[in-house]
Amino acid sequence: MSICKTFDDTSLKQKNGEFTTESLDEVFDTDEAKYDVIKHYEQYAKGKKTIIFNSSINANKHLLEEFKKAGYENVQSDDSKNPNPNIIDWFKKTPDAILLNVDKYTAGMDVTDIECVILNRATLSLSLYLQCVGRAGRSTKLIPKDHFIHIDLGGNVA
Repeated sequence: MSICKTFDDTSLKQKNGEFTTESLDEVFDTDEAKYDVIKHYEQYAKGKKTIIFNSSINANKHLLEEFKKAGYENVQSDDSKNPNPNIIDWFKKTPDAILLNVDKYTAGMDVTDIECVILNRATLSLSLYLQCVGRAGRSTKLIPKDHFIHIDLGGNVA
């Protein structure tokens, strides 16, 4: 299942072929955007192992706070400024884990039972988009993978 929000990227600024972090924060680190992520998670993926790709370290930190305020205990975050060394072990062992990150787990992560990917960001890079979405597309013995949930809040599909 793929849920894709229509998105107007005309307000986003570009640099070196990608949207700037500052302009992404103006869209994805707002109260409305944080509410949107949690609302979509609750509607389509609640209780499922989920990885969320955020647009920036600030958006990652603020969304973690909002998930915790909403009562979620099995949520953690990881980024280059706030590394969490044991997070992959935790993520593997926790069936309803929610892992927030900033471009850290686009490749090289061996967790095959991810059921949902949420893109809380926009990107101009097809390869980055495919790597993010591909985190949930890997086969597993634990969960028959004839489908997974993809929530695109950045209009990347379009």
